[in-house]
Amino acid sequence: MKGLSDDGTDYPCSIDLCWLAPIKPLSVCIRMLAPLASAPFTMENDMKRRTILFAMNTKTPDAQISDAAEAAAQNDTRLICLLIDGAPDSPHCVSLYGISGIPDYWAEMVPKVKEAQEARVQQIEALLAKSNASGIVQSAICAAIEVKHVVARAAHVSDEAYVAANLRDTPDILREVVSGVLFHSPIGFQMNRARCKRPQPSF
Repeated sequence: MKGLSDDGTDYPCSIDLCWLAPIKPLSVCIRMLAPLASAPFTMENDMKRRTILFAMNTKTPDAQISDAAEAAAQNDTRLICLLIDGAPDSPHCVSLYGISGIPDYWAEMVPKVKEAQEARVQQIEALLAKSNASGIVQSAICAAIEVKHVVARAAHVSDEAYVAANLRDTPDILREVVSGVLFHSPIGFQMNRARCKRPQPSF
């Protein structure tokens, strides 16, 4: 599927269908893969560069993202910043008469989460541009059980992956991210990335 940017440039676009527990209303998460103006993507560039997948969430500090961007620029690698946030829990209410439904306040929570993530995407793009790094920002809001599938799709076009340190604060998301890389993609997962920004050969 293709989209059209303001300047008339085509860019790929994917649509994720996510089921939100426990009552499972269908939600659609659109992830735009538009390239940054400061780092245009060409087939020639993609063939020569390694691609690194960096999974994070909205609360990942700027310092961690800047470190990743600077390392990508220094090593001449392409950086995919995958911004993943969990969808708000959908409460299931049952009245005294046995009629179920969703409280009105839940419908107001989803747009707020989306707006916060969209704002964070723009901030991350600015950090990549500031570091002169070749990279893109992908974003998704979904239930934890769907995270591994979102990660796996990005991992299939990457050479290796690692996660932001603050994902340890959300172990359910972290577990699914690692599962998506190790069990649903052909690439490896790098531990303790902050201590070793560029792996060195041992022979």
